[in-house]
Amino acid sequence: MSELKFSNLVKLILVATVSIGSLVYVSGAVAGDITYPEPPVVTPNPYPVPATPLPPIAMPVQTQYQGQVQNQVQNQLQYQGQTQGQFQGQGQLQGQGQFQGQGQGQSQGQGQSQAKFTVAVDVSGSYNIVEINDGVTTTKSTQKLIELRPYLSYGTLVNDIEFGGAVMTSLIYELGGTPEYSLGRTEADFLVKKAGDFALGAKAGYNRLNFSSTSPDPAELGSYTELDASAFVEKRFGQFGVSVTGSYVQDIHDGTLQGNATTFSEADRDKRELGAALRLNYHFDEAISIFAEGSYGNKRYVVVAVPSRNQTEYGLRLGGTYNFSAEIAAEIAGQYAYHQVECGCTTQLFGGDAKLVAAFGGGFSGYISANAEYATSTDAALNSKGFGVAAEASVLVANSIQLSAGAAYDMAFYGPNEGNSISANADVRVGVTENIDIFAGVNYGYKTTANPGWARNYGATVGVSLHN
Repeated sequence: MSELKFSNLVKLILVATVSIGSLVYVSGAVAGDITYPEPPVVTPNPYPVPATPLPPIAMPVQTQYQGQVQNQVQNQLQYQGQTQGQFQGQGQLQGQGQFQGQGQGQSQGQGQSQAKFTVAVDVSGSYNIVEINDGVTTTKSTQKLIELRPYLSYGTLVNDIEFGGAVMTSLIYELGGTPEYSLGRTEADFLVKKAGDFALGAKAGYNRLNFSSTSPDPAELGSYTELDASAFVEKRFGQFGVSVTGSYVQDIHDGTLQGNATTFSEADRDKRELGAALRLNYHFDEAISIFAEGSYGNKRYVVVAVPSRNQTEYGLRLGGTYNFSAEIAAEIAGQYAYHQVECGCTTQLFGGDAKLVAAFGGGFSGYISANAEYATSTDAALNSKGFGVAAEASVLVANSIQLSAGAAYDMAFYGPNEGNSISANADVRVGVTENIDIFAGVNYGYKTTANPGWARNYGATVGVSLHN
């Protein structure tokens, strides 16, 4: 893990997973920001994406580097290419495989370095089942997928400065699909970092998934395209730290509804989002720090509805981090957001969150988190209240077997996202030889809303990874 001390690593993990939701909003599913379901087309990936260099201390964005279970209430962008379903939306555990390491060279003394170059190709097969109940009838559909995922990464450490980058892509073949092929998640990122001093990085990704009447939701034919980019810069000045983040997201859907289906309306989903955040940290010592975050978000729909749902949000989040020891740390924070929609209504949101992270010897790590939100709006229909909890654990057995599991539960008592959701996943990765890993995983999701009925999904994936 190079020169990055665990106390600082814990701070970065805590910060990264409870701050700006979806890189745009300080909270996530802000009241009035109705969460419209995405077509539950699966990009199978219940196994670890090969590791890239770790992000800096207190990086104010959740990215693939941490890969915690992504709370639906937080509405995080899904970098790893997980299921895009309305009732899944949960990230997969990004435990490190036997071969992957951290893509970082080990210091060989002043002015010397050792580079690490990783090449990997994963081939996997997935079988997914989706059941949707409208209160009367249950529709069951299945999906069989084969995915090819090549990956390249490079990392080195020169004079205590880490340089790293990675590129990956995915080609998906759906048995019986129309069309059968989809380009899954394609992503490139880079990072430059000196532990405890400065860091800067950028990430860009592109998703294109085809879905049809054979896909889990039988209501639509067409495709889903997502383009996202984000960048950050961070600097520490003694006990103070400053970081700035910017992001852009574009979602475009080209779908044709079948029959009387109204689940997926392009006017509801095609949008562009801009986000920016400024975070200030103050470290009293290596154990205690406090922070303040300010954020700005702007969402614009391609098709302007009447009344308009274009919206802007300003947010403020205050909190602190405490390291109990080198193995256990916690963060707690409160937040406020002001949310304005062009139709004339405004919403104020109040929330809080807490997180406990642990990492012990023997390759065990995990966390548990909780959050709650309350919103009041000039449009009474947008008033809301809800909470969420999540947990994740990973353990390395005999240096060749990685076991991981995660679960999350969210409840909205009332409001536009009224209902509850449950998700869980379990994964195993085994190093067969120095250059071959096998992996397998299972997942489950269940969701209800204010409307009659429910949605449920479950599936499994198996695969093999070839690497240097």
